[in-house]
Amino acid sequence: WYFVTNFANSVDPNYFTGVSYYFDLHLIFNTIMPLPPILVYGIPNCDTVKKARAWLTDNSIHFEFIDLKKNPLSSSDVQFWLDQIQANVLINQKGTTWRSLTEEEKNASKTASGVIDLALHHPSSIKRPVAIWPDNKVTVGFSPDSWLGIAQEYRLV
Repeated sequence: WYFVTNFANSVDPNYFTGVSYYFDLHLIFNTIMPLPPILVYGIPNCDTVKKARAWLTDNSIHFEFIDLKKNPLSSSDVQFWLDQIQANVLINQKGTTWRSLTEEEKNASKTASGVIDLALHHPSSIKRPVAIWPDNKVTVGFSPDSWLGIAQEYRLV
């Protein structure tokens, strides 16, 4: 805050009108306290995950990739996602993993605890990628247009 206060006191007060003030402070805060990386959960050989990671890299957006096969999820991770998105959005009911499940497992996934168990025991059943943005917003799947809109909200591009 010392830097920001001294910066604000050293500049002509008329400067702080309009949009330029917001962008200058945004640059200062991102320099002092950069946004955390986007967390991208997925499987490395998934085509959609590959596209998402390439898009982030091409747009110079800082992210951390979490491989669902090598880094098992916790139930609190999945619950955090389910607090923001619906279970039918999180679970891929069109993939081979879903088709290989027993009817009992499919029926169990109709409850929150069943979805958590399914995601923990069959991480390939999760639609990918799952992204956690700087304000902990959770998104599932990849669309360049929607990710561009979200990245622009955070002034990442």
